[in-house]
Amino acid sequence: MKYQPPKGTQDLFNEKFYTYDKVAQSILKVTELYGFRQLRTPGFEPIEILAKDAGSEITNQIYTFKDKAERELGIKSDITPAVARFVVGNGKSMLKPIKISCYDRVYRYERPQSGRNREITQINAELFCAPTGIVEAELLACFYQCYAEINLPQIVIEINSRPLLEGFIKQLGVPENQVMSLVRLIDKKDKIGRSKFNEEITAFNIPNNSVKKIQQFININGEIKPILKFIQSLIKKSNPLNKYIEELIQLTKYSKMYGIDKRIRINLGFARGFEYYTGLIFEARIKGTDFGSLGGGGRYDNLVSQYGGVNTTAIGFSIGIDRIVLALQKLNKLKLNNSPEIDYYLVSKQNNFSVSKMIKYAQKLRKQGKKVEIDLLGKNETKQTETAKKLQVKQIINLNHHNLTL
Repeated sequence: MKYQPPKGTQDLFNEKFYTYDKVAQSILKVTELYGFRQLRTPGFEPIEILAKDAGSEITNQIYTFKDKAERELGIKSDITPAVARFVVGNGKSMLKPIKISCYDRVYRYERPQSGRNREITQINAELFCAPTGIVEAELLACFYQCYAEINLPQIVIEINSRPLLEGFIKQLGVPENQVMSLVRLIDKKDKIGRSKFNEEITAFNIPNNSVKKIQQFININGEIKPILKFIQSLIKKSNPLNKYIEELIQLTKYSKMYGIDKRIRINLGFARGFEYYTGLIFEARIKGTDFGSLGGGGRYDNLVSQYGGVNTTAIGFSIGIDRIVLALQKLNKLKLNNSPEIDYYLVSKQNNFSVSKMIKYAQKLRKQGKKVEIDLLGKNETKQTETAKKLQVKQIINLNHHNLTL
């Protein structure tokens, strides 16, 4: 019987592994430029950590199990809750603001699709103890530079405000217990198609006039300045929702200082799946392609307190490496990174004296930081030389023809 990797997972070997790692390390280099420091959290967490305010769709995708003490655990399905849990326990003594990045794999039981498997490799950058203001622009600047670093400078960052979207829905008279369900439907409208979306929204028993207003609202998108002016014309100054419009205006001002204002667009028709978002939400996309979201994030000011910590402002982003690699490949921008080049292959005769000489010299070179291959299979000199050429080593040294100092 020939075993394959579990559905929705893959083996990464040689150039595929090094290509993934090169992309990831390039992104991590940018996060470090902005002061983020890496954290690794456990591969599994108590189920209440992972399921807290994640939303029913995400919760249903968590791989769950009981340990030998009958504790309910889940394999990590999202990085942010684990980081928030860490901040609850360690944040008090940490320098503020707290900047944490993670390079990890998460697991979700969902239908595998292009660039989206059940095993997901991603990088997160999370920023705690920094209220709304310059923080959003700083994080978006880091977010954009991550893509520029991996040869995707053409990405566009679509932004929205979750409280603006939810508040607009509530003001139309949608019952409180239906708001999040409607937000989740809006979030997946591109996946299910507009006709299916229009069909499902009728199940909410919302007045036709309100349905029409929701459809008009979520179709609003475009360049940030004219769209903000248009939204202001729709909402009266006395409306509480103006607070969130002002936050977007402030973001526009700071993003111009960072030089990324031309990369930002407003799209009121996306919501992101997690229910813990409390403010700005954003996603990276490439116009004119069907790649979907190449990463995203948002503000989640209530999550830390839900885990027993003090009220803590927080915002972060996540970039999926799998979909990035696929996008680079489709755009013919993927540079395959081979395994580390071998400096030397030492060819030797098959006798005790020659083997002893080979081992001593190989170890001497390795102590100097050189990558060295030697024969381990008892091949003759011709076969050893053929192997060295296949490995594309930088230099072949036949120890039988060299007087080397050991």
